[in-house]
Amino acid sequence: MFEGVINNTDPMQILDKEIFKVAEIRFSRKGKVKESESATGFFYKYDDQFYFITNRHVVVDEEENHCPDKLHLKLHVNENNLSQNKVYNVSLYDEEREKLWLEHPTEELQVDVVAVPVEVDDWTPKPHIEPFNEDDDISKHPRDIPIGEDLIVIGYPQGVHDSIHNTPIIRSAILATMYPLHFCDSPGVIIDSRLHEGSSGSPVLTKPGAFYRTTSGKVVPNLDRRRTYKRYLVGIHSHTYPIDLNGDRDDGDIRTLDQRVSKLEDKIYQDNFLGLNFVWFSWLIPEIINQHAIAPKRTIVSRE
Repeated sequence: MFEGVINNTDPMQILDKEIFKVAEIRFSRKGKVKESESATGFFYKYDDQFYFITNRHVVVDEEENHCPDKLHLKLHVNENNLSQNKVYNVSLYDEEREKLWLEHPTEELQVDVVAVPVEVDDWTPKPHIEPFNEDDDISKHPRDIPIGEDLIVIGYPQGVHDSIHNTPIIRSAILATMYPLHFCDSPGVIIDSRLHEGSSGSPVLTKPGAFYRTTSGKVVPNLDRRRTYKRYLVGIHSHTYPIDLNGDRDDGDIRTLDQRVSKLEDKIYQDNFLGLNFVWFSWLIPEIINQHAIAPKRTIVSRE
């Protein structure tokens, strides 16, 4: 073995716990797994219940006849050996074909986020999951995110990941619109990032620096009580922006580009691709779980 190379079976300390929060999604319908299609999601714990968070168009897209019965998640079963993994199934419907996922209660918002309840304690062997929770939500902290601030997107672009250790890909992003201002009256923001199909449902997090600015405008050291840098959940990536030429969402997660547009339209689209992506606010997750709107009221700090 080359000197300095870590043995895949050797225990190692994992500092980036986000790898135990996210999962690549594969789909099955009537028992048939669609290996060519993938997306991203992450775990969230609320009132001792686990939920799997992703986009609505990932679990169902009526226009594209995308309606899987189950999601397949490959998860770690040993936090000290990342090469040990198992595939777990998440059912999307009960025996009466009633949907099991939760959507946002305000239908006119058309929020492209769902929460799927999962009984992790019933899974054998029990996977190692370190879910997000309300304390990870950026809206719960007096922390400002100025325009142009660095963010990260954790996911599986085009299904690419470390297939041995089952770890995701991290993409850089910057905040392209003002937070917490609702972009075009939708509860979310725009980020500038090079994202690809398979990234829908990815968590978008702050990228820790030595300091951060509070909502009052004060600059303070970016350390939590354990003296480590804290990453906060900003939102859930949904789709590229603006929408495509046909007026449809251009997410690419559940259909190929050739299926969506002609070669000529493809050329026009690529020439006009802005590299902008829409991200739904993280505080929508408790609203979805609670099934009533409880959006926090936050003011924008004057930058005079």
